[in-house]
Amino acid sequence: MLSLLFGVAIALLFFYVLRGTGSRAPLALINNGSDEAGAAALAAHAFIAGGIALLLRKLSERLGFFGLLALVLTLLGVIIAWGLPARITDGLPFVGAPTALLVLVLFAFKSWQRGAPRAPLTRGTRALALAVIAPVLLLALWIVALRPLFF
Repeated sequence: MLSLLFGVAIALLFFYVLRGTGSRAPLALINNGSDEAGAAALAAHAFIAGGIALLLRKLSERLGFFGLLALVLTLLGVIIAWGLPARITDGLPFVGAPTALLVLVLFAFKSWQRGAPRAPLTRGTRALALAVIAPVLLLALWIVALRPLFF
């Protein structure tokens, strides 16, 4: 259950970073008409997040797998929701995000083959998971439920 919550927290955090609050966030660029810049930024963010998940996989095979799985599902949803598959033939910036998705799927599949979903969690990795889960879920609660009440 802890690993699943960790995956949900990673997905929420990744989407929050992609959505961003400034005009240079990948999804803000796409929404404002800068499709090439937004697609390139989306690919860059996906590769960086994948690298962080692979680093996490070195610490804990199980948490790394659930982190990769969360990134794959979030990136797939963003690619489909923003209509990027239809633009894949428009040039190099639009190929980056699907390529990142395929790379992340490959690493998640390799982790699954090695039995990562059933790998044991140590005290340290449990503490790491809780350290990530608690602030992210509190941030999600603030954004979704509490902020509209105050502002």
